[in-house]
Amino acid sequence: MYEKMGDIKSLLAMHVKFENWDDAFALMKQYPEYKADIYLPYANFLALHDRFDEAREAFKDAGQPLEALRMLQTLTHNAVVEKRYGDAGYYYWLMALDELRSSQSAGRGAKSDEHFLRFLQLHHKAQLYYAYDNIHKYTEEPFTALSPDNLFQIAQFVLNEIGDDEEDVPFGISQVNTVFTMAKHGQSLGLNKFARAAYQRLVKLKLPVAWRDQIENSCLKVRTTPYLDKEDMLPICHRCSQSGPALNPEGDCCPSCAHQTIRSFCFFESLPLVEFFLEDGITHEQAVKLIEAAPELKQQAPTNDGKSQSLLINDDDDEEGDDEFHRQLNYSATLSDGSLAPIKLGARALRAMPKEEVFIVQWPTQAAPTKYYRVSVPDVPIAHCKKCNHFFHEEDYEFHVLQHGSCPFCRTPVQSAEESDDSA
Repeated sequence: MYEKMGDIKSLLAMHVKFENWDDAFALMKQYPEYKADIYLPYANFLALHDRFDEAREAFKDAGQPLEALRMLQTLTHNAVVEKRYGDAGYYYWLMALDELRSSQSAGRGAKSDEHFLRFLQLHHKAQLYYAYDNIHKYTEEPFTALSPDNLFQIAQFVLNEIGDDEEDVPFGISQVNTVFTMAKHGQSLGLNKFARAAYQRLVKLKLPVAWRDQIENSCLKVRTTPYLDKEDMLPICHRCSQSGPALNPEGDCCPSCAHQTIRSFCFFESLPLVEFFLEDGITHEQAVKLIEAAPELKQQAPTNDGKSQSLLINDDDDEEGDDEFHRQLNYSATLSDGSLAPIKLGARALRAMPKEEVFIVQWPTQAAPTKYYRVSVPDVPIAHCKKCNHFFHEEDYEFHVLQHGSCPFCRTPVQSAEESDDSA
């Protein structure tokens, strides 16, 4: 028996040495106990030939998840050093995805919450590097296909997310490049008051020698313009309809009502998506059934006690329910701290809403709360990637899919994403 095992190991070692992987895997099917002896050298072989995604999975198959993580961390660091910020964002997303799976497998409890918190941190970095890649290309390359408005929105997102604390700026992301991009295009868009403050902030940073004359001239030029911003260029909150400053030190949200700004992750324009909540007594499963119900069907809707049910039979009820979202959107009560009361919808309002205007954000872990959004301007078509839970202008998303066949952010092939949704 031992002689046979020795012969198998010798044969396996020979296949590995001469990289006869087909023969090695055929042998593994007969003797699965040697799985690690094959996958570990195979993972190293893949990494050596720059097939990193396959190598990462091979390390996991070999029972070496830490090696897979270490390789991904090395790839991420190298991508940042080499200024391949788009790739760095993608690698951070892969690391975040691993934490999300760990949170899912941990069930409910402190361990799951810990993994989900790390997921949020890594996901945040992935978004920053993904966005900053456009700014880096603008400042380093001679031509760009992005409009001034696109570049302004991207820089606004990055600066809102990193805040004023330099310690929160991820390695490789340049505040100088980001502030310069936002100041230059803010000025061209008529945001003169903002541009003046941005240039004042810029001159306090360590500037590249080649930029000094240009920035000083721009700083003098903006002082000759009226000290005001075009009102139609200021960001407007889709929740409270209030306009606010171009930058918010509290984050990428409305300074008035603190509603999170939902952006299209192609060019980072603000999307007309407003978050709403479910009334007490309505479960997620009930809400989904009510939202997805066909408009002509009169579904039974649970009352607040969750036990008895009432039948909705009047079309006028639908109109009243549909108006409920917009009524609360326009006339929400103000809480004691000055913030707006959250929009809470009952069964009638949920059933009346067009399902194509509602988006549900869920992560595959019990540590993450489910979020519900509705389009407040129905004329704006929006796409939603259920893998990374980012939103996009539908036209931009479809154009990117036609070019690359995948989601702009998480690079998930659109076909496989749809298949995974169907299997789920």
